[in-house]
Amino acid sequence: MNKLSFAPNDDLKTSKGKTIRILDIVDSGEINGSIWLTDQPGVFAKLFHNSPNVDREENLQWMIDNPPPGVINSSGQVMVSWPEDLLLRGNQLVGMVVPQTAIDWFLADSMSHLLFQSPPEEG
Repeated sequence: MNKLSFAPNDDLKTSKGKTIRILDIVDSGEINGSIWLTDQPGVFAKLFHNSPNVDREENLQWMIDNPPPGVINSSGQVMVSWPEDLLLRGNQLVGMVVPQTAIDWFLADSMSHLLFQSPPEEG
């Protein structure tokens, strides 16, 4: 496997040809990758530390094509951060697009790092 590296303002393409610019790293502690803010509202990029094998790419494509029920609730809120698309650098798979969920404890803003927020109190 090849080690992958990324920098703020790198442009990546989705498998559908849309350009997504990564802005700032949010979490590099993920086992298989890191989470980045993007220039797309409500969307994160999960970028891999190492280039994945063909089996992983096929598995991710299956997940994108077959989201589980309940990913989006009846109010239109994203409840599960399920892969929405693949991210490519040239023809190489380097990550995936995942939505910011309604239950994320992060507030994304393309001008700053993510801020930690406690869940709202009931009542």
